[in-house]
Amino acid sequence: MFEAYTTTTAVYETNAAIAFTDVRYRDCRISTPSNTSVRIVTPGRYFVVFNGVASSNTAASPFTVQLYRNDIPVTGIISTITSTAAGDEQTLTLSTIVNVPPSCCYIDNEVNLRIVVTSEEPGTLTSGSIKVFRLK
Repeated sequence: MFEAYTTTTAVYETNAAIAFTDVRYRDCRISTPSNTSVRIVTPGRYFVVFNGVASSNTAASPFTVQLYRNDIPVTGIISTITSTAAGDEQTLTLSTIVNVPPSCCYIDNEVNLRIVVTSEEPGTLTSGSIKVFRLK
């Protein structure tokens, strides 16, 4: 199991990756080469969960995050909140299963995951965590 989290309140613009400032649980198969990505290097299936508390900075505008795998958005793995008033905090949640095939000396199949803000308007994240569980 691996978990990284942040309790630092930050404003995120469009296309910004969520920064996870601390690691609670470590796993030799999973690492954080930067605080905005999680790298999985060992073949297998992994359950990935993101939870966050956030708000739109403008009333009635959505704040959206999406899972990116190797800098490509993962279709359907998205979470959106729409604050009634600016600063109205709500919960963002997304989860999926990620398959990491074996690598060889010619093919590098490691997976880099990021949670990226995809909404047009900026929003504020007050806390968030990403957890990765190896299933097989």
